[in-house]
Amino acid sequence: MRILVLDDQGLAEREETFRRAFASPELELTIWTALPADPTAFQGFDVISWDNDLGDGVDVVRWLSIMFWTEPGQFQKLFKSQFHLVHSANIIAADRMLQIFRDMGADAERCSILSYRPIL
Repeated sequence: MRILVLDDQGLAEREETFRRAFASPELELTIWTALPADPTAFQGFDVISWDNDLGDGVDVVRWLSIMFWTEPGQFQKLFKSQFHLVHSANIIAADRMLQIFRDMGADAERCSILSYRPIL
């Protein structure tokens, strides 16, 4: 199973948290600290764990919302089949991300970064 974690602190202070959570040998963990230039880079992952505030003013829920409304076909192609785990500490953004994923029929749950234990 391929896991993607998107978190600006994912290769710094939070890296150990994510590596412990996905330590099973059958899990392949990838950590990105920024959004990719090409959204098709999200293809091939089974689980995506989302932070919202990526630093430098990057707001993930805004990026997702724009894609959801302007490119709904691509959005569904990229994100409908994955399980989405929203770990952002930003409660409003986390709720909006959950709603976007659920509105298109994807499985999505919330997990606190303070007690990060993925629901798989």
